[in-house]
Amino acid sequence: MSCIKYDDTVAVESVTFYRAVLQTKIMDVCRKIHFNDSHVTWIIFDASLTRRKKQKKWSGTSISTNVLPLRDEEYAYCDVTTNEIYISTEVIRRIANSMTTQISFHLRSSQNVDWPAEVIIHEITHIQTKRDHDNPIYIKKYHENMCWYLKKSGNIF
Repeated sequence: MSCIKYDDTVAVESVTFYRAVLQTKIMDVCRKIHFNDSHVTWIIFDASLTRRKKQKKWSGTSISTNVLPLRDEEYAYCDVTTNEIYISTEVIRRIANSMTTQISFHLRSSQNVDWPAEVIIHEITHIQTKRDHDNPIYIKKYHENMCWYLKKSGNIF
């Protein structure tokens, strides 16, 4: 089981649901890309309540990324110095929606992969490489992870 925590922006009554949904997706992604997340702490946050706090907390950190921003919201980021990956409640709601309705978010992606998996893969790649998006080492590892994920998902691109 992954180490999943939540910050003080998440409603306590929703924690069990968010943990269960996120755990399912983490296990799926990690299995497909051959990643052991035993050294990672996953932290659930509500982006609508976290924006100002995060900017203060992470200012000056060499790598803390916002992945796939949409309408100025933040869905995920990580701190490679502590191996913490922050996943927003919005991403988890989309995972739950795709699980219950079998709707794929691949239209939002340049590959045939669901969007929540892509968010998780981005953050795992930061942890693996300790690099940001524009770094060649990051780019190579991200593509490797995506190839593994797509291959194991039956999506050949």
